[in-house]
Amino acid sequence: MVVLGLAVVAAVLVVVFVSTSSKPPPATRATAVLHTLFKLPSASAVAEGDGAGFATDDLRSLLVSFDPSTGHQRGSVHLMGRPVALLLLGRDLWVADMVSDTVQEVDARSLKVVRSVAVPAGPSGLAVLGGQIWVSSLTAGSVSPIDPANGHVGSAVPVPGGAVRIAAGFGALWLTGTTDQLTEVQPGGAEGIPLLHAISTGTGPIGVTTGLGSVWVANAAGGTVARVDPATRRVIHTYRTGGDPLALAVSGGRLWLADGSAERLRTLFPAPGVGPVELASSPRALLAVGSQMWIATANPGRVVEATVSRGP
Repeated sequence: MVVLGLAVVAAVLVVVFVSTSSKPPPATRATAVLHTLFKLPSASAVAEGDGAGFATDDLRSLLVSFDPSTGHQRGSVHLMGRPVALLLLGRDLWVADMVSDTVQEVDARSLKVVRSVAVPAGPSGLAVLGGQIWVSSLTAGSVSPIDPANGHVGSAVPVPGGAVRIAAGFGALWLTGTTDQLTEVQPGGAEGIPLLHAISTGTGPIGVTTGLGSVWVANAAGGTVARVDPATRRVIHTYRTGGDPLALAVSGGRLWLADGSAERLRTLFPAPGVGPVELASSPRALLAVGSQMWIATANPGRVVEATVSRGP
């Protein structure tokens, strides 16, 4: 009986050893290495194309072109008021200016203003969908299309939940506003009438982006990020981040999050995450550039590049 008992114990130990040794090693957490590309008093938005970087400075009302490899300024143009959003489409930059209630088209090479397009009050965000530029207007509470070929502004679509930040994806526009909801706008609805759907995502939604099969919403007041299924329009997961989740973007197969109060950058999805890393200035906008992430910050104003580095 004793011999049998020892044999059983030995067998159990073998099983435990084999099971333990066959487990995959724990996933290695990565980090992000930061590199300052350009300095300016206050970076409110950023764009990139053809090896050039562009940033808006809302303190000096400037649009600036810079060389990201050297950090040298290439040129600048004075705008009409407070530039808060920036978009590069083809050879032209489009800048949303909240003070003048315009979206200004600027030639990306010469930095000359091509035209100034009047839009509903308080333009605050820009996105591209269906060959048109869509501008969200905070004060007016609407979203409007601009034909980039001629600058013609189409009919504004009132958004009851408000229109602050905007993202395009899955055949629709997604807007955060002044209420605790995300609004989906399908411009090409039945008989050309836009279709709107309201989605409760959390408290104080502001940042919004699309990618990785989902719509992502940063709820600044609630300290959460909601993952929304665009097909069902339901929140399928809520990440409790704490702090002040402000800006979101997808790059390199990861969802990046910038925290405004903590001044930190990290990823939320997929696990394991990257970071968090200290930005040492307040993040205002994120831009995916290849597999890197560009961050526009204020106090001090900079354009910073984050590159993923595998940790030990």
